[in-house]
Amino acid sequence: MASGDPYLDESAVAADVAQRLGTNHTTLRVTGEDALDLVPRLPEVYDEPFADASQIPTLLISRLAREHVKVCLTGDGGDEIFYGYNRHVKLAQIWNRVSSVPLSTRKRVGRILERASARTYAWALCGNVTGVRADHVRKLGLVLQSDDLESAYVALATFWPDPVPVLTANARDAISHASPWRAPLPMLPELLDRLLWLETTTSLPDDMLVKVDRAAMSVGLETRVPLLDARVVEFAWSLDTSLKIRGGKGKWILRELRKKYIPESIGSARKQGFSIPLDQWLRGPLKDWAEALLDPAKIDQEGFLDSRQIAATWKSHIVSDANHHGRLWAVLMFESWLDANRRSNIRDYE
Repeated sequence: MASGDPYLDESAVAADVAQRLGTNHTTLRVTGEDALDLVPRLPEVYDEPFADASQIPTLLISRLAREHVKVCLTGDGGDEIFYGYNRHVKLAQIWNRVSSVPLSTRKRVGRILERASARTYAWALCGNVTGVRADHVRKLGLVLQSDDLESAYVALATFWPDPVPVLTANARDAISHASPWRAPLPMLPELLDRLLWLETTTSLPDDMLVKVDRAAMSVGLETRVPLLDARVVEFAWSLDTSLKIRGGKGKWILRELRKKYIPESIGSARKQGFSIPLDQWLRGPLKDWAEALLDPAKIDQEGFLDSRQIAATWKSHIVSDANHHGRLWAVLMFESWLDANRRSNIRDYE
């Protein structure tokens, strides 16, 4: 899978790995126009306001795979049980450096970084903007404003760290009566393990597995998840953290196994994730579609979201290099789902 953003393009490395392993390989290049063709189908495929933007490449690659096979294996679960996400490793390192700074100072600096552009930040720091991304700067700002490591982790793992201001009074009341979304953290000896448990019991089953299963089944493709075999999960949780995180990198034990098949020069390539340049697409091919869904009059009439908060976020994303694609995508998927259900109800009534 490749996109127009070189920062997210792993196609060359993937082709090299496939050649070394002797496997069949196909490259699928995804554009903003592909996404625009697909977004009207998302409410139908997911049947709920599902806001993980990697659903787009997942749907496209499922469609491609179904042209050749009926069942395939996925790698879901490996990051959750072996500390594979960058935030697993980097967050603790950053927190150890900044936690001694007074909270009041951290909050002031954090608010500046959360709102500053990546270009301004990089120039002030070292006069160099190469490789600095707005989302990295924003995430650092969120970490600095957090009271403790757990709240910093939650801030990084959510689109809207404080969703209350985005909701109308009626919607807030409905949420206040809902049960907590996350499972109680068990008293594991290490905080990172407790956070890993949180991810394994919430985002893994409610996001990752749902995303893949519904995308695949929408085209008649079945998937299997070998890394979530009960024996593999039990083994992973029995390992000491030092066998999962070492040398500033996660999934250490899997990396050691990989060396038997893939040279270190390839296997140590920067982790990209299954991402798309959604921030750019929202300013380009998806802009008109997004603006129609985010129309303030429409949002006010529905009565769920605060149109002023949404409009401010949209304007900030469009006119600067601030990256709010995660927050906006959550709203867009909710609005798209509302519209699809409204059209369906009208057809049923007719």
